[in-house]
Amino acid sequence: KYGARAARKMGLEKTGDKLDAIHKWAHGNEKNIVSVLAGVISPFVKDEAKRQMVAKGLFIAILAGLGTAAGVGAYKAMKGAKIASGAASGLKAALKGRDIANIGAEVAAAI
Repeated sequence: KYGARAARKMGLEKTGDKLDAIHKWAHGNEKNIVSVLAGVISPFVKDEAKRQMVAKGLFIAILAGLGTAAGVGAYKAMKGAKIASGAASGLKAALKGRDIANIGAEVAAAI
């Protein structure tokens, strides 16, 4: 999202369009995963609003696990002086943290 804005400010319209498409694709995947989680817990949580909040909470837990794994990978790669691998893992961990913050804010607003 922010990369697309920055690219457009630099006059890189095609790059901005591609980055925007990636953002929309990732957001669509997020909605699909939350939908699947909501479907899995539907026999246990009958209220739709509560089911969506629980599904988003589970999604946050999944992202936290992935972010932790990426952070551990970054630490191990940097410890072994594999800077490129460490940078990629660190970026993944940071992105997962941003996703957690966004979805967490959504859940907090719903409460």
